[in-house]
Formats: sequence, structure tokens, C-alpha cells
Amino acid sequence: MTTATPSPDSSAVAPVTADYRRPNDAINDGSLSLLRGEGWLGVRPEIWLQLGILAVLFAATFWPNLRRLWEKTNPINGEPNWGHAVCVPLIGLYYLWINRDELLKQTVRPVLPGFRDRKALLISAGVAAVGVGLWVVGRAGLLGSGFLSVGNVLASLGQAVLALGVLSAVLGWGVGTTIFGLLGYAYGIYPGQNDYVKDIGMIITLFGVVLTMFGWGVMTVTSFPILFLIAAIPWPGLVYSKVALPLQELAASVAVGTLNLSGVSSFQDGSKIFIGTGSATRTLNVAEACAGLRSLMTFIAVGAAVAFLSARPLWQKLVITASAIPIAILANVTRVSGQGLLDTYVSQKLSENFAHAFVGLVMLVPAFFLILLVGWVLDKLFIEEVDETQLAAQSAQAAAIIRRRKVNNPEPSRPTAVALDTRPRAEGAAAVPPPAGSPSVPAVPAFTVPPPPTPRL
Repeated sequence: MTTATPSPDSSAVAPVTADYRRPNDAINDGSLSLLRGEGWLGVRPEIWLQLGILAVLFAATFWPNLRRLWEKTNPINGEPNWGHAVCVPLIGLYYLWINRDELLKQTVRPVLPGFRDRKALLISAGVAAVGVGLWVVGRAGLLGSGFLSVGNVLASLGQAVLALGVLSAVLGWGVGTTIFGLLGYAYGIYPGQNDYVKDIGMIITLFGVVLTMFGWGVMTVTSFPILFLIAAIPWPGLVYSKVALPLQELAASVAVGTLNLSGVSSFQDGSKIFIGTGSATRTLNVAEACAGLRSLMTFIAVGAAVAFLSARPLWQKLVITASAIPIAILANVTRVSGQGLLDTYVSQKLSENFAHAFVGLVMLVPAFFLILLVGWVLDKLFIEEVDETQLAAQSAQAAAIIRRRKVNNPEPSRPTAVALDTRPRAEGAAAVPPPAGSPSVPAVPAFTVPPPPTPRL
């Protein structure tokens, strides 16, 4: 290992720098690699052992949480609203697989408490200031003061952000984020008694552990798979119901408008749809299960996977992920409207049983292609330009590394090739002498090829 030279803004010795690249792929730029032998996926067995120990310790610490999540989200006997959750970590692992070369070439710089530079301290101060601002806005009373009001949520979030900023300033971003996650997990146990807070604390702890051990370079590749785990966390029951009610009313309103446009008399009362008039009036109830939250959460996960598994700028990835929200809402209101038309023109019994689930599955297909359409539109509207200055700087840096490599590891001298005259010449003619200054070539003894043996009868 080599120790990096401290920068002018450093107040302590810089952390150890190591290269976790495969030895055959690494460029010899003067740094020592920790990977001296080939291993599985290009990583030494010792590193896999360390990662395995960390995984076991992490699972032992959060085992009650992990078991509860599996019981609630598994596709066999879990809640149907969270059936997509089991696919989220698999998508994260696939993301790491397709970006394994980028991951292995990152330089490992552990973010330890003893190393803090001016930039990190400024970021910590900015995070703390944002936390104070959120707390002030939430406590102002302009956004409500109830338990689930926007003001109360902002005030609680401000306190958490302020704590993160203070911990990162004192302990560094690596250990500070880890401690913040563990404290959040402990608060979710008591006094918060909130499973969602415990789940978020577990993910933040994982983020902090990776940042502490491997640094920001590795985190640029692993941040998406870690943060993507949030899409697999079940929402609190109160939040779920509070978000579902407006979506229920929206779906009922659009369905009533569609039925009226098609010539069917209908009106809405909350989340209920009344079709017909007089004694022939039928009632369709847009239940909480029909609010579209299942498709909303599923398509947020799908949109994020489609966006981040492609080579796009970050802002385009965020746009594609955000577009999944209106697309999922559109798919759900279309499904509810189709249920109303099916109930009116085909069969009430059919619309309540088989078609209720079948139409929901059918609407997933156009919604998925709408997400792909958003990406296609972004590709056509915005063309990424190559920064010639940055490209020239990268080329010059690569050339300097190659020159340094040649100086450190000079290639062995090779014998000079001698051109031989292989042209046929007449019998008895003198051989053509070799060029002047060329090394002498030993004579090759002549030999004859024996004739093939005569077959015996």
C-alpha cells in the first residue's frame, strides 16, 4: 500500500489508498495493488472473506428487521402490495454486475474520522443549515400541525438532517453516516416504534459502512443499488391510507367522466361511483386496493431500473424515474374506467371477478412501454456533446501513464529481423550475400523428403 500525500487543506494524514483492480487490467502507475492474484470476479479471496464477514455481521445486527421484511414482501405468502420488493435487490446486484469493470478500477480511499478536508466540512455545514431551515419552516405552522401534516414531517426531517450534518462534521462522512443510521434504527425501535424508520436506518447504515471502508470512488458505483433498496420498503399504514384516498377519488372522478362521455349516466360521491338512475342505480366502490398504489410503487421501481441501467446523464435518469408516477396514475384511472364500461356494457359479475385482476395486469404492458417512450423522447430531443477540453485532458493523462509505464517496465530488446532471399536460383549459382552489417545466420543443413512407401499387394 502507498500513503497519499496530504493536501494543503488537510489537518491530518490522508487515509491509505489502495487499488482494488484486477492485476491484469490495472495500469502500473506506481501504486501498489492489493490484488496480487486472480480470484473470483477479479477480486482476491481475502477480500471476499472480509466482505463475507461484514455481510454476516450486518445480517446478525438487523436480523429481526430482515425477517419481518421477508415475511411481509415475499411473493409466496406476503402482502400483494409489496410483491415487487424481492426484485429490487436482484436489480441492484445486476447493476453491480454490468458495472463491475468500473467498480474494480475505483481507488479505495477509506473515509476515516481522522481525515477531514475543507470541502467535506463545508458540505457538512450546508447539510446542517438545510436541516435548520426545514425545522424552522415546519415549526412555523404554515403547513399544518397535525401528526401527518406537511409541517410536522418537515420539522422531523429537519431534525434528522441537522443531526446528520453535525455527525458528519465531527466524525467524518463515513463513520458519521454509519452512526446516524444506527441511531435511526434504534429510534425506530424505541421511542419511535416505527418499522419504516428502522428500515431506513438499516439502509443508511449500509451506506455508511460502504463509504467508511471503500470511499467515495466506490460509492459512485454502489450508491444506486444501496439507495434503490428504499423502493422495497413497505410504507407505514397511516401514510399508505393518506396517499391512497386522493388516488381513489381521482380514479373515481375520471371513471365518472369517461362513463358520462360514453352515454352512461353516473355520478361520484367520494370514492364511490353510482351508475344509472332510479331503482336501477348500481354502486361501484373504488376500494383502497384499487387506488393504484401497488402499480405506483411497482412502476417507480421499474422506472428507476430502466433509467439507471442505461448510460444516461443523471438528470435524464431522474426524469425517467419521476415519469413513472404520472404513468402509473394514468394506467390506474384507465383501468377503473374500463371496469365501469365493462360493468355497464358486458357483465357486472365479470367486471367484479376475473376481469378485475386481468385488466390490471393488461395495463402494466402499455405503462411499461410509456416509460420506454419517455427515454426514447429524451434521446431524440437531447444529444450529448463531447467536451473536447475534457477529452484532450484525459488523452494527455493516459499518454503520461503509458510513458511512465514504459519507463518503469522497459521491454526487453528483441533480435533484429534478417531478410532472407528465398527466390529460386539456377543450379550452381552463387548464393546472394546478406546485407552489410547484418548478423550472421547459421547454415541450415539440407535434407530431402523421402518418397511415400509403395503399397504392397
